[in-house]
Amino acid sequence: MTTHNCFRPLLAALCCLTLVSVSIARPAKPRVYPVSGFWVVETSPANRQSQVKFYNDQTQLIYQETLPRRLNIRREQTQERLNVVLEKVMEQAKAGPFNEPKLVALELKK
Repeated sequence: MTTHNCFRPLLAALCCLTLVSVSIARPAKPRVYPVSGFWVVETSPANRQSQVKFYNDQTQLIYQETLPRRLNIRREQTQERLNVVLEKVMEQAKAGPFNEPKLVALELKK
């Protein structure tokens, strides 16, 4: 057996071990869902602005904000940050009316 043929199985085994170790090293992160309330993102195709609306459990609008760009709500990071804003909005809504400008924009910049 030549040296070239000897290294092929070793290289294949090394690649397999690398793939297995990478898949084991990254455990799935559990998703966190809000306890109460929900959010909705509406994007206008004409001007590519996104309007984010936050509702309580009784489907009453409690906060809304317009962003000058499109939001990709398929990204887990975007969903998590919108859930963080939802929790803040729900806490503030319990205390009474509030006027916090740009909660979503500030959270998405992080």
